[in-house]
Amino acid sequence: IVGLKLPRRDPGTDALLAELGPLLAMRTVTHLDLSGTTVTDDGMAPLEEWSALQKIDLSDTTITPRGLAHLRGLPDLCSMELAGTDLATGRGSRDCSPGSRGIRVACARRLGPGSTHAWT
Repeated sequence: IVGLKLPRRDPGTDALLAELGPLLAMRTVTHLDLSGTTVTDDGMAPLEEWSALQKIDLSDTTITPRGLAHLRGLPDLCSMELAGTDLATGRGSRDCSPGSRGIRVACARRLGPGSTHAWT
């Protein structure tokens, strides 16, 4: 398994992330799509152990900087999608990168190649 997409608007997103522990031992999940899910800041905590994670899509979620803090220690994380979050619309902190290293953070909807506004 290289990528996972969790069901949109499933009220059990946090519990499902907590139960995915056996996948952690495999260290092969590099892409996680949580877009449109009900994941919470606290529900992001299990992701601290997903050391192979490279890309995460948190579009259309209620994640705040407190939730992103759980991603700070992920050594390979290089891309986050935050479209449709308060972080992307200016209602949250524009310091939405989980760490100081160069992580590509896309905060606008993709309209086509080269049209995504991103900053690091």
